[in-house]
Amino acid sequence: MSAVFAKQERWDRVLFYAKKANELDSTNSKSKFRMGQAYLQLENIEKAKELLEEVLAINPDDALVKRELQKVALASKQMDDKEKLVYRAMMTKLAQEKK
Repeated sequence: MSAVFAKQERWDRVLFYAKKANELDSTNSKSKFRMGQAYLQLENIEKAKELLEEVLAINPDDALVKRELQKVALASKQMDDKEKLVYRAMMTKLAQEKK
């Protein structure tokens, strides 16, 4: 079910059904993979990374998992860059106010 919602990019539903599948069988790496995908799309990068690394430990040759982890790394870098810009703007504003 979560695969269908993933194709539709309905990530909240993907997460819901993947969690349900994981509750029924916590050894199901596909449900953890889908949860990781959903968390990434919902911008919970740390949780996505945690789950995808768990799946990669079980299936070290899985190319799909490796690709998702690359997306996680990119999203993490983008988030860091965004935070740096915000902080830089705050510091610039503070410095200007002190003048």
